[in-house]
Formats: sequence, C-alpha cells, structure tokens
Amino acid sequence: MAVPLSHLDLEPGNPDNPGRALADFFRLEHGKVVEHWDVIQEIPLESANPNGMF
Repeated sequence: MAVPLSHLDLEPGNPDNPGRALADFFRLEHGKVVEHWDVIQEIPLESANPNGMF
C-alpha cells in the first residue's frame, strides 16, 4: 500500500491562496491498484490555533 501526502501550492508567493492539503490512498492487489481514495482540503487563510495546518 502506498500513501503519499502532500501540500500543494498552486500559486507560490500569493498570500491570498495558501494552497490545498491532499492525501491519496491506494489499495493494491497483485501489483495493481484496485481501490483509490483521496481527500482534498483548502488551507484556510487564518488558522483556528497558532500552529496552522503545517
């Protein structure tokens, strides 16, 4: 099983667009992808706490 996670910034340097947080999940059988799930969430401009998402 492969589980890549990433923070995607589509407009680097644009403080009005901080990007998206993504996670893709794959289930493999005999070396082939048989299921795929993904989660995509916009990164908020203001965090609910001082730590932020990343």
